[in-house]
Amino acid sequence: MTSLSCEAQRKIRGVVLDSLGEGISYTSIKNVSSKKKIEFTDNKGRFLIRAKVGDTLNIENIYYENLQYVVTNTNNIEIRLKLIPGCVLVITEYYKPKKIGVSYGSNYGTTGIYANTGYLNILADTDINLGYATDFSSNDRADVTMEKHFRLRNDWDLSTTIAFQKADFKGNQFFNYQLILNPGTNYRIFKWIPSIVLAHLNYNASENIESFGYGIKHSIYIPSGICFNGSFVKYRDLYHWILGTEYNNRIVDIGLQYEDLEAYNEFSIYLSKTIRF
Repeated sequence: MTSLSCEAQRKIRGVVLDSLGEGISYTSIKNVSSKKKIEFTDNKGRFLIRAKVGDTLNIENIYYENLQYVVTNTNNIEIRLKLIPGCVLVITEYYKPKKIGVSYGSNYGTTGIYANTGYLNILADTDINLGYATDFSSNDRADVTMEKHFRLRNDWDLSTTIAFQKADFKGNQFFNYQLILNPGTNYRIFKWIPSIVLAHLNYNASENIESFGYGIKHSIYIPSGICFNGSFVKYRDLYHWILGTEYNNRIVDIGLQYEDLEAYNEFSIYLSKTIRF
């Protein structure tokens, strides 16, 4: 016969809630008594972690006060967090804040401005983002994206983004159209699923290339306020890379991005702020 000691670790299911009883997503759960990796809550605030009685769990989220929870002999726990003073609680199925920002591209000397609408109820949870950068001479770039969420069955949803990019650089030019499909779910096995990118490129430089392409895009969020993102699209005879990182300290977002498309190579820094109106 096999028996388990009361000191053995076991699976504990839990949920992290706000003051209104809504689940808090992207919250880190760390067992300080264990070398196991940090766990994160899903978009309904749920998590699963291994711990034993007496272990201490650190619960952290950038918008809430940190909390420590000591594990008891229950297998299901409920944790409530308090907002950091100055933060405003917004309850919505999908949330994306309105932002306005500025950017600077070092390789072509462009200065830009961009803004997004947040999810508009009048357009059924649709976010629109507009951006333009120029050196007031021969180099400029325009970006337009429209993102919409669709609720599917069995805890699945689909974020669909249509994106357009146009750039003039050193006498060259490209037009890029993309359809980005990002499935999302609460099932942990699919937590890191990337977005699928379908694209069309018209590239006019040393040679003219018109081609369809395909690739992936992915973002990794860390509750401390850091996001890493990247994308890769393969066209005929061309590859399109974007790598970036962003830090959000609740006041402003600071980001870095590098983009490579054949002769087009740009390193950008940008700064944005959440706005309310």
